[in-house]
Amino acid sequence: MLDPTTTVTYVSTEPFDRTLKLLRDALARQRLLIAGETDLQARVQQRFGLRIPPCRTLYVDSPEVFLEAITRNRPVVVFLPVHVVLSAEEDGTVVYVMNPACAKGTGWPPDVRIPLNRVLLGVTEAVETVAMRQAARAA
Repeated sequence: MLDPTTTVTYVSTEPFDRTLKLLRDALARQRLLIAGETDLQARVQQRFGLRIPPCRTLYVDSPEVFLEAITRNRPVVVFLPVHVVLSAEEDGTVVYVMNPACAKGTGWPPDVRIPLNRVLLGVTEAVETVAMRQAARAA
């Protein structure tokens, strides 16, 4: 189970493939790069022979922040790329993203927190164009 303090959940009424396409486009408009992805549905099918609904992890990065981090601020690289998980549901798609507020209250030095927040803000803005934020559920 995902900890509600470290992730934000979004819900799209669009089918998985459509949400994935819309999110790819929205990330590109934010000048974010999908550095890689994992098709979890295919991986589980291949490894365990189980059929699960479509599920994919996108590894989202900012080329500018990454370059800055690799040349001047290496600790930021630990947190990049940001993982965005899309999971098909019966009536749409659920998207999970790291909670940007999580990075604010960590006690990390500003030279780590500020670039990470720039990437998370872009990811959040992109996701919010394709899905609605779901209210946190009480445990």
